[in-house]
Amino acid sequence: MDTSHAEPIELPRVSDENYDEYHDAPAAAVFFKIANCHGCEEYEPAIQHTVKTFSPKVKFGKALMHVPGCREIKKRYEFESYPTTHLYKRGRLVFSASERLEAEALANAILEHLIG
Repeated sequence: MDTSHAEPIELPRVSDENYDEYHDAPAAAVFFKIANCHGCEEYEPAIQHTVKTFSPKVKFGKALMHVPGCREIKKRYEFESYPTTHLYKRGRLVFSASERLEAEALANAILEHLIG
């Protein structure tokens, strides 16, 4: 299916205020990004494809780390680069990648760590 012209899905924003909803979910993926990050923008097609494939089985969100409201998240985890992807399962971080993943690699991580 060609989704190149499909309307992009706007992911919910993750912040200190609602972070635990993702962390404690049965299956969640959070994409951590910053402004003016070329790799973050290049990651967007893979994210969009993955969200369309795995919603609603997986709760998806995006944390914009350059805006106020993510201070506690920054204290909790050490971010070495962006984009960073975290997969959570019932209160545990089960997968972390500090790089842009291809859609297939992201799907495989979700299948292995969240759904499988």
